[in-house]
Amino acid sequence: MDEYNWKHTFPKVPEQFHEKVVSTLENLPEEEENESMRIKKMAWKKRLVMVLAATFVLGMTAFAASRAAYTTSVSSSQNEFQTLPTAKEVKKLIGADAKLIDSFSNGYTFAGGNVGTNSDFDENDKVIGSYKSLYLAYNLGDDNLSMFVAPTHAAQEEVNSVQAATINDIPVFYSFYDNKVVPGDYVQTEQDKADEASGKYVFSYGSDDVEIIRVQYLGWDEDGVNYGLLAMNSTATQETLVQMAKEVIESSVK
Repeated sequence: MDEYNWKHTFPKVPEQFHEKVVSTLENLPEEEENESMRIKKMAWKKRLVMVLAATFVLGMTAFAASRAAYTTSVSSSQNEFQTLPTAKEVKKLIGADAKLIDSFSNGYTFAGGNVGTNSDFDENDKVIGSYKSLYLAYNLGDDNLSMFVAPTHAAQEEVNSVQAATINDIPVFYSFYDNKVVPGDYVQTEQDKADEASGKYVFSYGSDDVEIIRVQYLGWDEDGVNYGLLAMNSTATQETLVQMAKEVIESSVK
């Protein structure tokens, strides 16, 4: 496969996306005020920040050729599930028949999931489309990655992505970037601005601390469903993700 220089692929994050992330985090549903629930809520809050960051940047492959300016994905611990949904439950949750896997041959095993509500916005912050998605967490020891499943929608087209493989006549696309996640009130330094302009980092907002995270994504569409494998600071490689996609594609709806 030909190598692709991703350092200048992703454009500057618009201010309205920053504002939308901050607003979303500030309006997460409240839970019972005890220490265990507070810790749980903070864990989901951090996870939501990561989802929003990945949703925006990986969605840029689509927005270059569609009418959406950005996308948000909102979820909370109140929508969490601990067992893999059945085919009937998946259909009810997201309105589509999707393939889900409890464990992969490389050892990654389902550890929990969440239902998200996604919204596509135009450049005037107007919602132009909404849909449900599933977030599935998989663990292998201390390593973890995620799978996202949602009905294919108008904002999704594979642009600026490298085709990593073709599996059963289905093309799968790979991308990666380095994400610098910062607090919502963070003010970029001149070095930050230079790093963003050069493509060294993609910036997103809403975490408690400054973090630099390598984000890898492998996505494909099959029978009206969009699938995505998302690895953040993971030991998983492109080849790992391709093999996992193969197992999903070659499985059947159960």
